[in-house]
Amino acid sequence: MIKGLPRPARKDELVSLDLEMFGQEEERLHRPHGEFACLSVAYGPKEVYQVYDLTDLRRSLNNIENGRWVIHHALYDILQLRGLVGTVKQRPLWDTMTIEQGLYGGWYGSFGLDDLYRRYFAEPLPKEVVKEFSKRQEMTPAMKRYAAKDAVAAVQIAKRQQADIAEEDLSMKHYDMIDEPLIWAILDMPPACIDVDGWLKLAKYHARRGMKIETELGFNVFSHEIVKAAIDKKVGHEIKDTNGKDTLEPLERVLRFNGRTMEAEFVAQILLARQFRKAAETYGEKWIEQHVEPGGLVYPDWHGIGTETARMACSNPNLQNIPTRDLPVFRTLFISRHGAKGRLLKADQEQQEPRILAYLADDSNMRHDILSGVDLHKQTQGDFVLRDRRAGKDTNLGLLYGMSAYGLARRTGITEEQARIGINKRNKRYPSVYEWTQKTITSAMSLDYVKTTMGRRVWINRYALYGGAERNAINDPVQGSAAEQTKLWKVMLHAWASDNDIPYQVCLVVHDEIVVDTLTEMVPLWRRQLKFAGEESGRVVVPGFPMQTKVTAGKNWGDGE
Repeated sequence: MIKGLPRPARKDELVSLDLEMFGQEEERLHRPHGEFACLSVAYGPKEVYQVYDLTDLRRSLNNIENGRWVIHHALYDILQLRGLVGTVKQRPLWDTMTIEQGLYGGWYGSFGLDDLYRRYFAEPLPKEVVKEFSKRQEMTPAMKRYAAKDAVAAVQIAKRQQADIAEEDLSMKHYDMIDEPLIWAILDMPPACIDVDGWLKLAKYHARRGMKIETELGFNVFSHEIVKAAIDKKVGHEIKDTNGKDTLEPLERVLRFNGRTMEAEFVAQILLARQFRKAAETYGEKWIEQHVEPGGLVYPDWHGIGTETARMACSNPNLQNIPTRDLPVFRTLFISRHGAKGRLLKADQEQQEPRILAYLADDSNMRHDILSGVDLHKQTQGDFVLRDRRAGKDTNLGLLYGMSAYGLARRTGITEEQARIGINKRNKRYPSVYEWTQKTITSAMSLDYVKTTMGRRVWINRYALYGGAERNAINDPVQGSAAEQTKLWKVMLHAWASDNDIPYQVCLVVHDEIVVDTLTEMVPLWRRQLKFAGEESGRVVVPGFPMQTKVTAGKNWGDGE
């Protein structure tokens, strides 16, 4: 370890950075806080520099400006560096964690630095010392060695990753065009803003409504034994458990489909009471205390890759999981942080996954129907004799997941025979889609992976139970490509804002939807760019198959729906 400023980096030379901070809280690592401990800069195992003086931090970064920065989980390090020195301009990064997730999503489940080091070098990377940083205000020899070892490990892993990529001649287009620039787009995201008073009032309303329904039912809706006995008695149908999504929701649909309205309503009231009580408990005063900063601002922890299919994810708090479908009132409580001078624009991709499926399968019939304006969800409603378009959409999503007739019957309430008839109708209408699913399953079972349109591999566990491997083989290329289009859309918006010196205003990303919080006078400009970038990202991810972007604007997230 060499104390002091790192030597100047040669052009494109791999140089790893590892930042250590004192006094940080685990749940707030996505927010700049704490005190500077040290910066370790490694060119290799025999050349590691450590800087302990905050006044030397900017000069250290300037010295390594010409190198290719290697960082494990760059979102954390760059965010904290910005908090310490101000601006850190966008530049090429080799994020070992993000690279590994792009290479082995679905094969491995953990991507910490110690996980990668163990896999590449068959050696442990001790992490016990990391706990000391939250307690101390000065570096011990053990802490210095720990920090240096992490920096060395990162640069060693980067070199192994590059060697593996070259040996297998893998396309890294998904990283170069999407994952790497997405890091900077996430770093520049503004906070979301909520109406705190309205949020607290809603929590009280949900609590009252949930308790009222529960009182009318006469039993505790969260007691599995009591609920099971009540349903057995009322419905005359023994159930194995009282899980809402897997048991009660399918039971309610089956009862309603078979004309047993009173029994279906009984089950629906149990689900509704649970929904209201859970909403009150999960999104109440405690949620405000934990996650909301002055002005109603919420700064969640966004993840560029949060699932095997590389979808973005969100935590602390998870704004992608707010129950806006079943309780759409929540959307009306997301407002502009600019107050009366601001507006929220909501942009989403029309039939994103069906369009990607049609492209992957090269199905001329599905392409014709989509481009002719056929509502595929309404069409599916008719094919499967479903009660409404929402059920048609759910069924289409189930088909994208490779769901069987049995699964569709449980999902929608129709009989297995009706589900089989509907599947046969769909296969005849879109024969190339059926052929593609069969070929994709065969290929996945042979290679153990599938690919998105951008070349990202998603690994498949061929030993997954209950047909999970086959379902994932069908779904992952579609969902993964959809995730890439949405993220590229976000990246294009970030590049446009940066090039035109416009504040980046994307505050929410929910699968195929992007929300922008901007001043009213900027709405026409953002509206045009949201539509242009939404469709341009489609031309990159699914060339030759046009994507369609819908944009609405209002005083809150729910306006325009």
